[in-house]
This record gives sequence, C-alpha cells and structure tokens, in this order.
Amino acid sequence: QVRSGARRSPGASVYEPNALEGRLNPSAIEPGSLVRVVGLKGRSDLNGLFATALQWDATSQRLVVEMHQGCKAAGQKIKLKPENFELAHKTPVQADPLTSHECPICKSTKMHTPCDENHNASIMTCCGQPICNACILKISTGPRHLRDLCPLCRGDMSQTRSDAAIVSQLQASAARGNATCQYNLACHYDYGRMGLKQDQAQARRLYELAANQGHARAAGNLSCSHRDGEGGPVDLEKAAHWFRVAADLGHIPSQCNLGLAYQRGQGVTCDPDKAYKWLKMAADAGDQLARKALTRSGGR
Repeated sequence: QVRSGARRSPGASVYEPNALEGRLNPSAIEPGSLVRVVGLKGRSDLNGLFATALQWDATSQRLVVEMHQGCKAAGQKIKLKPENFELAHKTPVQADPLTSHECPICKSTKMHTPCDENHNASIMTCCGQPICNACILKISTGPRHLRDLCPLCRGDMSQTRSDAAIVSQLQASAARGNATCQYNLACHYDYGRMGLKQDQAQARRLYELAANQGHARAAGNLSCSHRDGEGGPVDLEKAAHWFRVAADLGHIPSQCNLGLAYQRGQGVTCDPDKAYKWLKMAADAGDQLARKALTRSGGR
C-alpha cells in the first residue's frame, strides 16, 4: 500500500522575509495573545514559560504579561522588553480531513493517514480507501488465500507486485473517478515515482480532477502548481482560488498559503485582516511558516 502524503511546494516551505513588510511591532500584539518568555537574564527561571499579554506600556516600551497558571510564577504580572518574548500559538489536535473516521474493518480505530506522530492508517492503492494499520497487519499475517487480497475491493495486495502493476491499479481506479487514487497518481507523476516519467502537466490535470471532488490535499497541490508554474503557466488568481478551496476543507498548509497571498496581494487584493485570519488559523494548528509570518508582521 502507498500512503498519500501532503505536498508542500518549495515556494511555500521557505520563509521569505523580504516578501513580508515590517518587523515585529510589539505594540500591535493583541491583549490575550499567548507569548513565551525568552532571553531573560535577571529572571532566567522564567525563560521558556508561557504568559498572557495584557497591554503594551508605551512609557516603558514593554509588554505587560501575566504568567500562566501551573508555573512557579503563576499569576505574576511582569513587563518584558520586545526581545524577551515571542508569540506562541496553541496547537490543538487536528482532524484528518481525508480519513477522520472509523476503520471499515475493525469499526473501532479512528484513522489518521498523514505521516506524522499520529499516523495509524494507510491508503490502499487498489481502491484508494483507508484501512487502519492494525487491520492491515492482521490481514498480512492471516491465511494465505486472504493476505494478498484487499478486504474492501478484493484487489491484489501481494508484496511481489511491480511498480507497473501498482500504477495500473491506480490508473484504473482514477479512471473510475476515485479522488484519492487520482491524487496518489498525480503525486507519482509530479515527482516521477513508481517508474513513471515526471509529467507535471498530467499531475496538474489529475490534481484538478480530485480537487473538484473535494479532495483537500489535491486542491492544495493544484494551488501550488498554478502559483509556481508547474505543469502549466503561472496563474496567481487560480492559485488563490484553490488555496481557498483547500483552506475551507481544513488543509493547514493552504490556510497558511492563502494568508500569505492576502498579505502579499498575490492573486487577490491585499487584505491584512484576511491575511491575519488565515495565518492565525494555520499558526494555531502548528504551521511554522505561518507562525514566522505572524511574528514578522507583529501578529497583525
């Protein structure tokens, strides 16, 4: 089986400070924002701890914060120079927009297919459907007449399959309109994997087929191909459109990229409020590029 992985285009993964105007403006940090104490010398015991921003003291040019409950300085109000704090963001557990439902085999495992610390399920290349890894292991160590068949579509799962056989299965499922298989096949064309010659025009076509069915990761990749001119001409308006589609579907990198588009006026009218909204959403979900962009622009 091949796991579908989120793609982060080089244009989105590299922070570009020259593309963002201004430096950290501490007076623009909103009351209630989460900050982390850093670089204190006289109170080094507070470094690394979290606090809530209360207000900017223009007279002393310091940020008044209240230390969080649960630390030894809980409840204390202190003033911090700009170099002694950094914006922090809560990172809630994110549902996988592709497969955040129960395994169809065991009916008990809530599946998560992205390759991170919560990964517990894989996408079947034959039918494009997810199964939890525990069930895949049971099948692979079960009776021989069952271990080489997908329990969902009865497709070939044997370990001796060639890359060509796997691609053939993907192509057949993609032709039947399976969005996940269209996305997986597009990724192989995009990077020239599984014996396929790199063909980013074909990848763009397949991403669009899947994106039109509401596949969040495909929409995100399609956006990158329009923005970076991969597989066709650069079209920033189409890139912004598909970033919005993917962002609305919960694709975190696209939320960041949409915020950057609003911040830079790329394919959309420059809008600092919308930029902040989408960058904050991505930052709260753990996106490091969004966090840097917010910090660079003073949180607003």
